[in-house]
Amino acid sequence: MCTTPPGKCLTVEIKAWAKINLTLEVLGRRTDGYHEVRTVLQTISLCDLLSFEPSDSLELECSEPELAGQDNLVWKAAEALRVITGRDLGVKIRLQKGIPASMGLGGGSSDAAASLTGINAFLDLGLDASELQEVAAALGSDVPFFLKGGTCLGSGRGEIITQLPPMKGQELILLCPEAPTATGAGKTAMMYSMLTTDLFSDGSRTAALAGALQARESPDPHQYNVFESVAPRAFSGYSQARHDFVEAGATGVHLSGAGPAMYSFVPSKEEGQRTLNSLKNLGLRAYGIRTLSGA
Repeated sequence: MCTTPPGKCLTVEIKAWAKINLTLEVLGRRTDGYHEVRTVLQTISLCDLLSFEPSDSLELECSEPELAGQDNLVWKAAEALRVITGRDLGVKIRLQKGIPASMGLGGGSSDAAASLTGINAFLDLGLDASELQEVAAALGSDVPFFLKGGTCLGSGRGEIITQLPPMKGQELILLCPEAPTATGAGKTAMMYSMLTTDLFSDGSRTAALAGALQARESPDPHQYNVFESVAPRAFSGYSQARHDFVEAGATGVHLSGAGPAMYSFVPSKEEGQRTLNSLKNLGLRAYGIRTLSGA
């Protein structure tokens, strides 16, 4: 990120990190139409890159041109800042995608958080952390988390964020099966619509994992994602990809978010590399990554 005085940078660059969900429980449907959730979120070393440079107006370019429209959360974040500050935003945003879209990795939400942070710094808007958090919560349930990063407990509809002790540098393999038919908010809504009331829980799994992290214990026994119950019906190829993941040597395979991306922690880089090589030899989209301790 630019280190010259605020408002003087020619370009600001920010990495927007992806996330996984170590737990994701749904407690029930709320009166506002959202679902009450409990989740532990964790940033990982897979990212998009956003750059900000001077312009006569607000512009957005993306390495995937179909994502460069006004429906992109980056654009919506910029518009929200324009409304709250009353300032015209002269900034050109370039978005280089590195996070696979519609996989449950939070790429769009992370981009939105990076946009809030980047524009605030680049144009010296002067918004403090609490003001940015308020804007973030209005943009989407996961956006507030990405302003903090690291390891966090999410409650409410996911927008109430509490920092947890970090999982520093844990190695894992991430597998992204073929892209789902439904994408973006449509995919998430589809996944929630497939949940039946018998799959709702009380948040105790998430509380147990958060407690394990606070006690510096392994989170492994407590990892859980309610959407694993419906993912095989929701995503064609999901069951085969999961089978291939296990056959490649992964243990403890878990879904991230609303899927279909899945991950597995590995004991060492060497074992992870063997699993990664096996997956890539099958032509699958897989990544060797690690956990990050902050945004």
